[in-house]
Amino acid sequence: MQTSCEFRERDHWRVMPEYVFLLKRYRLMAHAYFDDSGKFTDSDFVCLAGYVSYDAGWAALVQKWEALLVQHKIPYIHMKDLMALRGPYETLGWDTKHRDEVLNDFIDVIRESVVAGFGVVVDAKYYRSLGKGIREQLGDPFMFCFQRILRRVVKKLRDVGYPYPISAVFDDCEQYSVRCYRMWSRLRKWAPDIRQQIPSISFADDSVLYPLQTADILAWQTNKYLRQKAGNFQPTEHMKRLMMSTTPGYALDYISEMWNQDGLDKLWAGIQRGEFQILERV
Repeated sequence: MQTSCEFRERDHWRVMPEYVFLLKRYRLMAHAYFDDSGKFTDSDFVCLAGYVSYDAGWAALVQKWEALLVQHKIPYIHMKDLMALRGPYETLGWDTKHRDEVLNDFIDVIRESVVAGFGVVVDAKYYRSLGKGIREQLGDPFMFCFQRILRRVVKKLRDVGYPYPISAVFDDCEQYSVRCYRMWSRLRKWAPDIRQQIPSISFADDSVLYPLQTADILAWQTNKYLRQKAGNFQPTEHMKRLMMSTTPGYALDYISEMWNQDGLDKLWAGIQRGEFQILERV
């Protein structure tokens, strides 16, 4: 059922095909890292996003990432604090222009190192307007994003003919990590393709694990892009840069979906007709 839409218009860009060949031809081990942006109670959108790459890609990213952290004298990238120039960035004396230049340095490392991005967003503002009974049936928007992003990753791997398992790492969250693990355990019983291709998930601190910081950037920028789009504003230059390959004329592959009013209404109608089965709450 088509109930979602991609965030990004691709009319002027072509997606680089090389990673498909690399992953299949050399049987490279792939890993995925995901982070969230936006809380259901106080944000217009709830987003879960991140990247997939192979061992060598992540290894190269970690080396370059650490060099940039040393160069700019910062401990890590955390978008919420970085964009507000607070926390570890407060005493650096940066203005917004320098902040944006630093962020571009890290974005360029992402573009050089990853092979595909994934993002799932729920329109939290509309979700909150639904009746209590409907919200209880649909469940927590973050958990919805968690299920959907696993399915999108598996579908993409199958579409490109990559048959090997990957590991998935999520930013650790006291509120959701245990629930995500329980949901993944149940999904493995219901969905053999998830059991086969994502046999392992784990949780880590994004201030320590550099690949999770790439996911933080993507999730934050995706959320901001959708807020700007809702207000009829143009996407930020950072978002445009994230979508571009380092090869001119090509885009990075960003497999994405947004569950807005139309998608959520269709999903609820399908549940009422018995077309979809809801997993037990976790």
